[in-house]
Amino acid sequence: MTNEAPTSLQLDALREMANVGCGHAASALSRLVGNRSVNIEVPRALVVDVDDLTQVVGGNQRQVVAATLKIEGQLAGRVMMVLEEGDAHRLCELLLNAKSGGKLNDSERSAFSEAANILASACLSAIGELTGLRLLPSPPVVDEEDAASVVEELLHRSDPSVGVAVVLQTRFTASAALPFEGQLLVIPHPASLKRLLERLGV
Repeated sequence: MTNEAPTSLQLDALREMANVGCGHAASALSRLVGNRSVNIEVPRALVVDVDDLTQVVGGNQRQVVAATLKIEGQLAGRVMMVLEEGDAHRLCELLLNAKSGGKLNDSERSAFSEAANILASACLSAIGELTGLRLLPSPPVVDEEDAASVVEELLHRSDPSVGVAVVLQTRFTASAALPFEGQLLVIPHPASLKRLLERLGV
């Protein structure tokens, strides 16, 4: 791909693709928490300088729990599930039917990781069906840090030469006895973006 930013038409196509993928992820999350209602916002397609990625996940001081998965197969990139600390505990309580607080214990980290894996798999499967590309998530890596550190870890695991990223981002909310909300982000590697846009016909 050239260094040119995606056109508005291309961003619209990416947003629609994200809408399909994130819709499937929300359905998977709903089943995971006992068929409670999970709503998603219309996804945004953002062109972000990597130095500004922290703001996308809530700012430097925001304490979050994030699961990062590498996109494997015919595209490269990352999928992230990000929840504020309190929301992550409420999700774990729903998954494990046990009180959660402080740093996640091994069972909670495992449950959070598995939830992220299920969401990412549903999202990438739907995007794969739409584009005809075979996409699989790697095992998740879970970080409990401030947002700035999470983004730093994400960039450390990605290509450090990348200066600008296209970020497909949506927020989800679950209306349960223990309501929680979070974000799902799909970040295609710039080298894969051209192929993705070709498959979307833009």
